[in-house]
Amino acid sequence: LWPPHAVALGRDLDWRLMVLLIGLVVVPLGLWRIIVERRDSGRPGSRLGVVWRFMLYGGLAAAGLQVAVALGMVISGWFEAGDVMQALGATETTLLIYGVGGLPIAMIVGVSYALWAGLCAAFIAFEAKPAVKDRLGLMPRG
Repeated sequence: LWPPHAVALGRDLDWRLMVLLIGLVVVPLGLWRIIVERRDSGRPGSRLGVVWRFMLYGGLAAAGLQVAVALGMVISGWFEAGDVMQALGATETTLLIYGVGGLPIAMIVGVSYALWAGLCAAFIAFEAKPAVKDRLGLMPRG
């Protein structure tokens, strides 16, 4: 419906392709940072780590809630249907609208709200603490 204006990498790159390329680089780097922080101490070691965790879990929570809403609407559609074919049609329509169409929007909204919550938590409540050394060998390995 709305094709990109320029596909070749050059001076007039379409903004949607640019955002996609930035996301292909930034998202794996952020997830790698979460893995490194979790491996070291099991908790975020920087404000950026706090924000990334909020965004990751906010997006997952939004997707999970959207799937639960879609499945709940599918099941309620089964009880409202007059016969089996009408129930199948209601299931298809509901999954297309709320699953395929609504899931990306719900994730965008969830990540957006989680970004703001993560920024608030990172700058209000986060204080970097040094890692505790295991001098006696009594602390469990994470």
